[in-house]
Amino acid sequence: MAKPVYVPTVVEATLPVDRRVVWDALLQGLGITATGHTRRRLVGGTEVTETAISVEPPWRLVLDVSGGASPFHQETVVLVPDPQGCLAMWSALVLEPTEAATEAFAQAVAAAVPGRLDAVVRRLG
Repeated sequence: MAKPVYVPTVVEATLPVDRRVVWDALLQGLGITATGHTRRRLVGGTEVTETAISVEPPWRLVLDVSGGASPFHQETVVLVPDPQGCLAMWSALVLEPTEAATEAFAQAVAAAVPGRLDAVVRRLG
């Protein structure tokens, strides 16, 4: 059996604030309080459910995303201390598309990731 191939999307930003401040803005923006918390959102017109499968303050959040056209979709946010404040990285992985519907969904995920990190930056004021 062939090993699965994943399509990654990664965006990074250096933010001039402590990662604890970024962490608080991230969780407030997503409305996530703990592992197991779920919320719904739209990805390319498709409603998906995000479930927090790992919440490790103040440095890592992992979301399992279900309900989309891809059978596998996870997103991870990592916050690393930086001399200028904090390096924030938001990444998404989807299973490599095998048909038009999954291709469109993978493209929608990739297009949404930069906006998700931008939303956190906007919350910082």
